[in-house]
Amino acid sequence: MRGMGRQAAGASVNVVSYLGAELPLAFVLSGPAGLGLPGVWLGIFMGVILSSVLLTWLVLTSDWERLGQDAADRAFGPGGGGTAGGAVGVASSDGRDGDFSRVVMMSSKSRTAEGQGYELPPQ
Repeated sequence: MRGMGRQAAGASVNVVSYLGAELPLAFVLSGPAGLGLPGVWLGIFMGVILSSVLLTWLVLTSDWERLGQDAADRAFGPGGGGTAGGAVGVASSDGRDGDFSRVVMMSSKSRTAEGQGYELPPQ
């Protein structure tokens, strides 16, 4: 979630999973259900499973195009990144497209790799 810029969503999932499910389940399973220490571990296990399911659901249902644009906006300013703005150029060792052997990060001011200490391969 941190890499997606959705820290609040991740924190909410953790609060719901651990405080809303894990602790009550561990308490009920260890005490009233009579399982003792295995009940505590079972409650912890079920809370972690719930957290994993919810976080996986958030990742799978994310709008990756919007998240990528949001990341580019944070890095380069509004409208300054993404595929249309040229925030990241991919250059291969022999100039062929699709060979991701080297990624060149470009400055938001210059928009070129020249002057940034990078040598682009011949086209």
